[in-house]
Amino acid sequence: MKRLLMTLFIGLALVACSNTKTDTTDQNNANQNNTTQNQNNNDTTTDQTADANVKYLEDLGYKDVKAATGTNAHQTYKLNEATAVDQNIYGQWVFTWVEPAEYVEKDVNVQQYTATKHNKNYDVFVMTDANQNVIGGYYYEAGQTMNEAKILDEKHTPRIVKDFESTWNRLFNINQTNSTDTTDTQGQNR
Repeated sequence: MKRLLMTLFIGLALVACSNTKTDTTDQNNANQNNTTQNQNNNDTTTDQTADANVKYLEDLGYKDVKAATGTNAHQTYKLNEATAVDQNIYGQWVFTWVEPAEYVEKDVNVQQYTATKHNKNYDVFVMTDANQNVIGGYYYEAGQTMNEAKILDEKHTPRIVKDFESTWNRLFNINQTNSTDTTDTQGQNR
């Protein structure tokens, strides 16, 4: 979680410090107008996604749903061997109802919300694929951590962690050792 926050702050700092000088010639203004129009289209798509996620959470019984990170995704990553070793990403995938093998080398977005349900405040995380389909999610009471998380949509059966861990490790070649090597390098097998 600390790495995630650090990455977020570094990213924000880079954006804040980026050089936004523009030339005011007619040609550059035309390009700038096209860029603005494209940005507006992207904002509309982001807003539609956020609205769909809010509706999804409301359908699950959550009230007062608010995006904790504005319209930006809490986290976006490509699922692969490099990201799979991150314990936070592994922890997120425990709460999915799709097979990770189907999402290798594909983008995954995680959106964070605050919401209430049964008179309790929760931090809620919705995981979506590149097409904005909900593929998983989890929640925990405000102030708690992912260690106390529960699967977001209880229509889906939570994974058995030990079984999932071995599947995950095999899929991404994590902690794989060659168990057939019986070489006695210390002379101890005599």
